[in-house]
Amino acid sequence: MVTNVKYEYMDEQIEEGLKCSICRAPFIDPISTSCRHAFCRRCINDKLTEKSSCPECHHSLSLNDLTPMVLFVCKMLDDLLVKCSGCGQNGIKRSQFDHHIEEICPETLVSCSAADIRCPWKGRAKQLNLHRDSCDYERLRVVLTELIAENEKLKRENCSYQTPDTILEKKSKSIQDQRTEHAASIAQLTEERNFMRGK
Repeated sequence: MVTNVKYEYMDEQIEEGLKCSICRAPFIDPISTSCRHAFCRRCINDKLTEKSSCPECHHSLSLNDLTPMVLFVCKMLDDLLVKCSGCGQNGIKRSQFDHHIEEICPETLVSCSAADIRCPWKGRAKQLNLHRDSCDYERLRVVLTELIAENEKLKRENCSYQTPDTILEKKSKSIQDQRTEHAASIAQLTEERNFMRGK
């Protein structure tokens, strides 16, 4: 699913202890360092590619020094309430926002249910039912599915056919092998004949 819908926090007074000192927003996938500082995983990963030290205390730091944040902090972050910037619904727990986008939000960008048979339509979820009612791909699903399957079968068969050059090479090698066998047989018969004459 494709979407550009984001959220905003409803509580403007979020506790500082739940915010990353790099991005200044509530932690996303929080981790803690060996020097007891906390950051969003992505934020600290980006910082460590620039410099191998903690942005807070400047102690030496590497990716191996990072550990997941304790569970109760993650639970507090998951329970933060957000508002969908697409449809305006508020009071959504942050941990439930992906579900809101995938199942509920009418502003989410979606593909047609016939995308599997190459319908190119993409639009807002609220427009999907209207599109489905007029979707030629969906109406022709049975025929298109058969045509796509037949096309794939033909492609596979086409790959298995040999080029004329390959066929000629095989025939040439076969003739060469036969010539070698005949030459060996002739040599053996000649040897036997000479042996018989010598008696």
